[in-house]
Amino acid sequence: MLDKLIDFVVQFADLFKFWAVFGPNEAAVHIRLGRVLRVVGPGLYFRLPLNIDHFQWECVAIRTTNLGALATTTSDGKQVGFEVVVTHKIHDIQTALLKVWDVEDAIKDACLGMIGQELTLSTWAELSLPATLDKVTKVCRNKGWKYGVEIISVQLAGVSLVKNIRILQTSHYPFNKSV
Repeated sequence: MLDKLIDFVVQFADLFKFWAVFGPNEAAVHIRLGRVLRVVGPGLYFRLPLNIDHFQWECVAIRTTNLGALATTTSDGKQVGFEVVVTHKIHDIQTALLKVWDVEDAIKDACLGMIGQELTLSTWAELSLPATLDKVTKVCRNKGWKYGVEIISVQLAGVSLVKNIRILQTSHYPFNKSV
């Protein structure tokens, strides 16, 4: 009960806060009554209280995202498994915050399909060549740029030959009823 009262007091006090401070690796979009005023970087900024002004902010430092384990078949018929690690940073904070729902989803969209396409066109021997990773990074970078994200590098970890087994699972067939 007391914790809810404290939360209420803190939220009420926050309505009257007339400043915002951003650290050296943060950027924000200053919004007033639903309209974008400006993009701001690190520092102290004043805002109108009562939620007339607010800032949407994000860390713009370089970071990595592990997209998980993937598998594909190369052009020479080898089944390959690997993990994808993407190094990225936000280059356009307004696009990344206001036109994209989730930056992590945008990175997955920019990379997963493109990596699959590029590696399917490559042979097993070409996967270990730096030119292949450069090509994959370039393709991902081009697609990620429109989301406000700069893809710095794409790395494939644990590349190995695997055996892929696909299981088709269906919920039911209307004509296969058991009695």
